[in-house]
Amino acid sequence: MPKDINSQRKNFKIYQNKPLAIDKHMKTEPDEGSKINISGTQNQKSKLTTAKYEIEGVAGKGTFGVVYFGVNRANGEKIAIKK
Repeated sequence: MPKDINSQRKNFKIYQNKPLAIDKHMKTEPDEGSKINISGTQNQKSKLTTAKYEIEGVAGKGTFGVVYFGVNRANGEKIAIKK
């Protein structure tokens, strides 16, 4: 994970510690055939990766899951993934 998680969070809108709508130009539906398996603990030093995405950190946690933020490796687009 990056040393300064808060510098990565500036790309996400946070209201009362809850992530809100992401950039209106960002895709909200996964690409056909995309499959993400996020594993590991929050204390791991290395970045979590998938074939298509690089997960950089935790954007937020809630009753229904965890939201991670990362980057689409193909085009550099910032993404959020809920597990």
